[in-house]
Amino acid sequence: MAQVEIKTYEGNKQVTETQEIKEMGLKQIKGVAKEINKLVKDVNTNDHLKNALDSFFKKRNEIVEENKRLHQEALEKGLDNYYQTNESEAFKQVGAQFFKDVLGSFELVLENAPESLQNLISIASGIQYEKLGEQNIYTFLDVVDAVVEVNDIPKLIERLKKSKDAYSTVIKAIFPKKEQTNK
Repeated sequence: MAQVEIKTYEGNKQVTETQEIKEMGLKQIKGVAKEINKLVKDVNTNDHLKNALDSFFKKRNEIVEENKRLHQEALEKGLDNYYQTNESEAFKQVGAQFFKDVLGSFELVLENAPESLQNLISIASGIQYEKLGEQNIYTFLDVVDAVVEVNDIPKLIERLKKSKDAYSTVIKAIFPKKEQTNK
């Protein structure tokens, strides 16, 4: 359990209360998972963001491949010094279209994502959504840190992966895939 000081206002008077952050229960975990899935779905369905990332990674991969080719040529020629393009050059080469696509995704980045993050942290911490929204960024980050610490999120993720593998094994044993035969 961790504690975070939350500030609220009653009229013109600021009131500070201590909020205990406890380990999440199953209901909270389900709520957090739903919110994460919603956010991932929003990101995956945003064409502007997808185009920006696709064009950047395509150009970056082209640069990496070109650098490998140049390196191999230099080795074959016995050269120690040869030019390689810095991967950060990808931003310059994708240029205006990248920034146009990123700007087109601002609704998601500046409106939907922060709202989803606030809702996610509200669910995980047990602090009311509205009350959490009134906090300054440092208090908000203190709440995030407390949620991560109390729930040992890295350990939880590893445990969920392990359980997923165990459940998959059980499901395969109960419902084996039937091999199709050609008749």
